[in-house]
Amino acid sequence: MLNMLSEVVRNIVVLIIMATILELVLPRSDFRPFINMVVGLVLMLMLLSPLRTVLQMPGSFEPVFDFETTVPQADVDRRYMILEQMNWDMTLERYRSLMKERIAAVLMEKGLVLIDVQLDLEEEVNHLEFGRPRFVSVLAAHGGDADGGVRPVEKIRIIIGEGDGGGTDETESNPALARDVAAALGINEQKVDVKVLKE
Repeated sequence: MLNMLSEVVRNIVVLIIMATILELVLPRSDFRPFINMVVGLVLMLMLLSPLRTVLQMPGSFEPVFDFETTVPQADVDRRYMILEQMNWDMTLERYRSLMKERIAAVLMEKGLVLIDVQLDLEEEVNHLEFGRPRFVSVLAAHGGDADGGVRPVEKIRIIIGEGDGGGTDETESNPALARDVAAALGINEQKVDVKVLKE
């Protein structure tokens, strides 16, 4: 209420200043009655508008339908949570692709090509290790030439699990590559396993 009254007083002061400037600029004899009439009408409208809101009188300029202009706080919170989850998912996806590119670059330096990589990341947002790899499993194949070019990879056959869980005769672990990949990713080498397909 106080805010509304201060706004009305400010508008009245602005109107009086503008009317005074108009009276000074225009010739007094010709336009003074018209200026006084217009200023009087505007002043009455300005004084009646807060009175109308106080008395709750229906206004002719009010919209017929009362539309809801605000969104409930529960909807805002729900939308915020959805957007935040989408943001984290996109961030993790981008992080995964960057890690794959870095692993592929390390393998390319050694004359190998990346066949597959499995990244197990910490996806709990409130965890201290959020986004850090828990385990990285890399499958590579010989495919690079000495001059840095890549020759086509021949057909491969992967046999998974023959009961011992330690791999197959088709691949061999490479601890040196695992160290290089771990160094490139900035993680402990015990979290990295690199297997290379035998030629």
